[in-house]
Amino acid sequence: EKEGLEERNLCLLQRLPRRGPLAFDRFVAVLREHRMYQAVGLLTGEAPQEPPAIPVAPTASHPIRAFGGGDARVVVDSTPNSHGTVGEASNAELRVTPAKDWKLGDDVYSMVHSPRGMCLIINNCEFGGFAERREGSEHDVRRMEALFKAFHFNCIVRSNLRARDMKALLSWAAQREQQQGADCLVVILMSHGKRDFIDGCDGEQLHLVDDIYALFNNDNCPALQGKPKLFFVQACRGGKDDSGTKAIVYDTPDAGPIPAGAPGSSSSDHARMATWSDMYIAYATIPGYKALKNRVIGSWFLSAVYTVFCENACTMHLEKLMHRVQDKVLNRSSHDGDRQTPSMELQGWRKKLYFNPGLFVERRPEEAAAK
Repeated sequence: EKEGLEERNLCLLQRLPRRGPLAFDRFVAVLREHRMYQAVGLLTGEAPQEPPAIPVAPTASHPIRAFGGGDARVVVDSTPNSHGTVGEASNAELRVTPAKDWKLGDDVYSMVHSPRGMCLIINNCEFGGFAERREGSEHDVRRMEALFKAFHFNCIVRSNLRARDMKALLSWAAQREQQQGADCLVVILMSHGKRDFIDGCDGEQLHLVDDIYALFNNDNCPALQGKPKLFFVQACRGGKDDSGTKAIVYDTPDAGPIPAGAPGSSSSDHARMATWSDMYIAYATIPGYKALKNRVIGSWFLSAVYTVFCENACTMHLEKLMHRVQDKVLNRSSHDGDRQTPSMELQGWRKKLYFNPGLFVERRPEEAAAK
């Protein structure tokens, strides 16, 4: 009888990856609902942890999508990746809660058109002999694309680019004439990295400030002057593990220095503006440390962005959303006790940004055709 039960359990686990992209997430959610925390820990690699006294269930405002029929390329595996880390235990696909009212004003960036602009997603996961494969990154890609499509962005997804091809694509995005009519730009970078560099799939590196952010500053990308430019970087920034500390530390976002080369103001620059402004840069981790992920679930950082933005972008502006993301990641712990601290840099960030999901003003036919 015991052998028969084990056989049925094994059969169930073998079938899960073939039951659609959300099957594993839903299965873990059911286990949690029935308080089977040991099983959750074995499947996800997360240390078993009791949920809050009052569990939060999906509501009509945040319904979970039905199962899809696609072939899920997911392997149920509790083995940590080579970083010795594990990811989000349960992150079922959510719908973005629509906003009920516009958030407008002189102190608010304009986010009213459909499309809002471009969301460029670059995911490098295959590195040949240069570095290990980034298992689970496909889940981050799927969620980020779904999220920003729901925010009315045109999403462009590219995978496994050499460093020079990454720069060429980003340069193309910066020089597009259509940026003139855009409300905003979003760039999401996923790869290996180290401190201020990010890797191409060929093992070559780009400097984040000089090779990427500089392409979109007010000098090199005048079409986006005064408009918000968001960068999300899911990459390690060093090789250190954060095993936590006994002391209580309150983390605050790091508004880093303006990159070298940004000019200072002077009384003679009446008709000029700062070279660097309106950039919000969100890093998965702080310099010197690893960014944690799991091959089944995806990264801690982008999973938190997805969940927080889906549920709260209807009422909260970007900075408040990212504070929630930071808290969510800071409060997580891997099976091995590792932790992670996201980092934010604001370069001349002057206003509040509300995504206004579900609300938009249609562009004129000629503008829509140009997009």
